[in-house]
Amino acid sequence: MVAAAAGAIVGDNICFAIGTLVGERTVKRWFSGPKSQARLIWAERMLDERGAYIIIIGRFIPGGRTAVTFSAGYIPTFPWRRFIVYDVAAGCIWALVRGAPRVLRREDVREPPFVGLLIALGIALSVGLAIEVVRHSASGARPEPGRAPAAESR
Repeated sequence: MVAAAAGAIVGDNICFAIGTLVGERTVKRWFSGPKSQARLIWAERMLDERGAYIIIIGRFIPGGRTAVTFSAGYIPTFPWRRFIVYDVAAGCIWALVRGAPRVLRREDVREPPFVGLLIALGIALSVGLAIEVVRHSASGARPEPGRAPAAESR
């Protein structure tokens, strides 16, 4: 499981580096139409606002991992040090979900594939939510100036 997690994390970081090397300007040139530009802006905003969810859940979606890690690489507002935290969590969860049943039973998983997918998504959503809660509380969500907190406005 350690080797699987390490391989997943290294692969994601290679994809992130490719996104960084290609650069935002090149990507926007490839997707120069108004619809494509709007989708890129939306994707950048979502990754910036919900990075933990997207990176962790993207790990479990075929093709999603590549799209998310590449996109994170070319977005200038999404630094590598933020990406690596979420990516390590995603790689470890993925390796644990994929490897634990084999280790515990010492045999291949025999359930239908969708059962494992549902379990993996449940774990990924839970961890993503926990990361977002910690991130939100660490940012010290404060009321806007001139507005009283909800409890004091009664």
